[in-house]
Amino acid sequence: MKSERRHELQGNALASELGAMKVFFAKYGNWVLTGLAVVVLIVLAIVWHSRSKARAEATEWSTFQSLISNRSMLDRERDPQLIELINTAKQPAIAASAALFYAESLTDRYGLALADPQGQKTAADAKATALTYYQLVLDRYSDMKPFMARAYLGLGKLAENEGDFAKARENYQLAIAQVNSAYPTAQEAQRRMQHSGGAMASTSSAPAAQPAGAVDNWTEPVRFSTSAPASAPASAPALRPAAAPKK
Repeated sequence: MKSERRHELQGNALASELGAMKVFFAKYGNWVLTGLAVVVLIVLAIVWHSRSKARAEATEWSTFQSLISNRSMLDRERDPQLIELINTAKQPAIAASAALFYAESLTDRYGLALADPQGQKTAADAKATALTYYQLVLDRYSDMKPFMARAYLGLGKLAENEGDFAKARENYQLAIAQVNSAYPTAQEAQRRMQHSGGAMASTSSAPAAQPAGAVDNWTEPVRFSTSAPASAPASAPALRPAAAPKK
């Protein structure tokens, strides 16, 4: 009897709970279904956004790698695409890498143009644009030390090429201060300070020979001659014989 009574009470309790649930869903069922649908849509949107972001990041990286690895592409073709990537890339690392690659390319062009007697305007334009993008990296990505180190290294090279050795040394020291001493950028900056006499470029005649020395020993710019020295005669003129004494 007690067992049957217990089963009866349990059955009544279950029926009561089911009845309460039926009443609840009859009253709030549409709201519950709507809420579930909203949750599902939110989850799907998050998944779609994550996948879209991943695809966009992969596309940015692929675009950057294509630009820097295509050796047959001319500068006038590559430069606009690099600038677009600098301004539109969602990933800070991609934008900073593109800015540095562009600035470093301009630094190389600056050095080459200095050696061309007709390349003064090209050199000036390349230098000004390189300075702009090195500074952009320093301003926008100050929390990304490896990129800052590369920017300071590039600024040091520009200063070294124009003969401002104090400024070159200052920028190389700033590059070293950004990263661990084992980092390649720091090692290059250290090497240039210790073993390089400066990447000298002349826009007129060949520079006079200078003693080898570290950047730390530089005191003033190397001055280049603006005209070739007059050539010496092949041989000295014959001496005129002394006049015979008058008798």
